[in-house]
Amino acid sequence: MIDAAKHFIYIENQFFITIAQDSVVQNQIADVLFRRIERAHKNAEKFRIYVVLPLLPGFDNTNAVQAVLYFIMRSIIKGDNSLLKRLEKACIPPKDYINFFGMRHHDILMGRLVTEIIYVHSKLMIIDDRMAICGSANINDRSLVGNRDSEFCVVINDIEEEDGRFNRQPVRVGKFCSSWRKKIFEMLLGIQFENPNNIDITDPVSDEFYSYFQDVAKQNTLIYEEVFATIPTDHTRTFAQVTAYNGMAKMKDTDPIKVYMRMHKFRSF
Repeated sequence: MIDAAKHFIYIENQFFITIAQDSVVQNQIADVLFRRIERAHKNAEKFRIYVVLPLLPGFDNTNAVQAVLYFIMRSIIKGDNSLLKRLEKACIPPKDYINFFGMRHHDILMGRLVTEIIYVHSKLMIIDDRMAICGSANINDRSLVGNRDSEFCVVINDIEEEDGRFNRQPVRVGKFCSSWRKKIFEMLLGIQFENPNNIDITDPVSDEFYSYFQDVAKQNTLIYEEVFATIPTDHTRTFAQVTAYNGMAKMKDTDPIKVYMRMHKFRSF
């Protein structure tokens, strides 16, 4: 399905543990993604991949969290065989084709402003608003090598079509898969109930929408870091830095008026 994608791929998964040419990790998802991006770059195609993952692994055991993070980071960016490093070595700008996102929310609890990670547990892939696969399989060897966990997935190939638009060009898309992807994007961008800026989610491939999606994620991340000093963050690289970062005075506790102004700039659910 990945190799057959012509315009875009949307992925939600609990894990992203997939490393090409690795002695431990055997599944080939990252390599298939790399080859599809490589082909798009060679052919000068507009091709986008959106990947939504948990911001942190959902385990109580610290060693388990560190182990999962180690393999996820090796899969995405750390080491020569990671997906983004392979793209860079091939002189392909990764962010032109693939980006990784997480979800977080905030609310008032017992009179206090709080935030928490939204833990992504779904296993979903939507391709070109025409095909989708949804089920129990994670992106890791436990689900994908074929001799460990038993998994169950439903593959959807739309037969009902409607008008769509990719990279500003009219296309025919699947009615169900398109509506599913649009509902997800409305939620991620916080426009499922109101859309005062008339954000058009029809075209996930265009430069304008792709940049807007990234800008929303970046802006929200900066606000969360400023108000709550959230983790994970690019501000910390060592455990000592994490300790110091956690000990910082947080805007939510020191400047409620400024917090109110900043929180109104959120562009998400």
